[in-house]
Amino acid sequence: MRRGLFTVATLENMIDISASADEVFDFVVDVRNEPQWNPQLLDVQMLTPDPVAVGTRFRATFGRGVGEAIIEDTEVDRPHRWKAISRSRVLDAESEGQILDSPGCSRLIIKTRLLPHGFLRVVTPVLGSWMHRTWEHDLRTVKTLLEHDTPTAAQQASSDETVERVPVPDLCALWAETPTAPMNIALIGIVEAEPLLAPDGAVALNRIRSSVEARLPRAPMLLHALRPTHLGQGTPAWIDAPGFDIADHVNLAEADRPLDDEGDFLTWCANRSLIPLDRSRPLWRLDIIPGLPEGRIGVLLVLHHVVADGLRGVSLITSLLESTPRASEDGGVMRRPRPAPAALDLVLDNLRRRWDGVRRFRPVRLIRSARTMRALSHTPGPLAPSTSLTGPIGNQRHLTVLRYPLATLRATAHANSCTINDLLIAAITTGLRELLNARGENQDGLQLLASVPVGAHGGNEGGMFITPLPVGVPDRAERLRIIKDATARGKKRPDHGIAGIVALPASLARLGVAWAKRTAASHINLYITNVPGPTSALYFARARLLEAVPLAPLVAGVRLSVTAMSYDDQFAISLLADNNIADLPALAAGVRATFEGYINERRSVKPDHSAPA
Repeated sequence: MRRGLFTVATLENMIDISASADEVFDFVVDVRNEPQWNPQLLDVQMLTPDPVAVGTRFRATFGRGVGEAIIEDTEVDRPHRWKAISRSRVLDAESEGQILDSPGCSRLIIKTRLLPHGFLRVVTPVLGSWMHRTWEHDLRTVKTLLEHDTPTAAQQASSDETVERVPVPDLCALWAETPTAPMNIALIGIVEAEPLLAPDGAVALNRIRSSVEARLPRAPMLLHALRPTHLGQGTPAWIDAPGFDIADHVNLAEADRPLDDEGDFLTWCANRSLIPLDRSRPLWRLDIIPGLPEGRIGVLLVLHHVVADGLRGVSLITSLLESTPRASEDGGVMRRPRPAPAALDLVLDNLRRRWDGVRRFRPVRLIRSARTMRALSHTPGPLAPSTSLTGPIGNQRHLTVLRYPLATLRATAHANSCTINDLLIAAITTGLRELLNARGENQDGLQLLASVPVGAHGGNEGGMFITPLPVGVPDRAERLRIIKDATARGKKRPDHGIAGIVALPASLARLGVAWAKRTAASHINLYITNVPGPTSALYFARARLLEAVPLAPLVAGVRLSVTAMSYDDQFAISLLADNNIADLPALAAGVRATFEGYINERRSVKPDHSAPA
């Protein structure tokens, strides 16, 4: 939309703070901390689960006539950069923050674009000048608070007396898992060995544990355990884990066989990620795997999906890492766990929440739930074709990983007028074409169906869309054209059939998950997920993280999952399948050939440019 000369104000404020980039980032980006340094902000509620990540939303109440605003994080690259947008009835604001490492301090730079509504447009220059002075004062307050070790909102939350219920979207992950398909997500990492070794050459496990434990206050979900509930007590709750012991979560895990190459290591990790997590403890595990080729050490972090989804999982993982290889071996994190709520507390809290639901009832919510349930029983569009890609999930996993420079993929996507995600889906389509050709299952015009998640963005709810994979189309250019059109439509109107389950009340959502477990394979052939990761190198207990490979679970009779993640200008693609897809190398060969074909074509005719991921 075109705007006049005085309807937008752009501000830039900067200050040096004697604190680490991580400390500054955690304090400033979490809007729950802002009332401590912004006197105009009267109240803040976090509308999405911890931790802060892309799509995190806050409801904020401002004074001076601004009223209520919704603030959403649109980019989060801890601890160096973030973007957010705030919308209210009188004023929109787009903010971008950057934290630079300077000698002995961190330089905080915040740029803000003010977009006033109504009569405020007339006084935009005055408003901008006033806001610039206000920001200067507020950032001086931030500096004072951080240099005096003010606790963050996440740390203060441990003293909250209210019952913290597990949100329905996360409960769906508990209800969806089966014995052979636990809802565990994982990150496989390869790190430098030397910083993790003791003088005698053994892994310095106690020092690693101390390093991880010192960072847990950044990720309080890793200190929470599930509190099961009974009839009348409402949905399960999160409680502070009683008797938390870091030794229950961080351990050496030596392989039962030699891991002679990367393929052996990756497949071993994929199978180890299936080991169930103890539900009486915080639902995560960090394995240290020594003895990898080239003198490196492997790490495997496993999280239950109830703790975090893809974007929140990346945020949790980066909370345990550092942006520099600085020494930090503080252990014995001081914490005062809240007592677990008694049975009566749960009953009273349940009654209060139900009464609040009655008071806030709106017919539109009932209509929306009815539409979702109807969509589940009458899912629009074609059914997924029956292939050997779906069926009962086996108890073993095969994993192949492909890697490409992120800058090269951006340039290649730009040359093809598409996104990196489009290229990924096109490459997977070609790989599946090769796989099904080898199995004698392909035919002209065959289209598989893939589930692709869409994150919340710009005030719109996230969800997923079902995209066709035209494996029966022989022409590669035509396959890419079909995929580009389908993804463009899907992102504008995410499907709220199966994805809409998470917006239902808990009792209906549980029925929806049971339905999805039985029928998802008739609507979906595979899952494809692309998660943006950290853009610069990170360090684990002073050891540089050299490689990062994501893992997503196999779900509801779908035997193949593709997960991609960017890290430090690398783009890793995980092809995960159960033991019923032993010919995974055929799929990988097709994916690799497609990427290399697009890359070589671009190099022969186009200079490097950039494209969205």
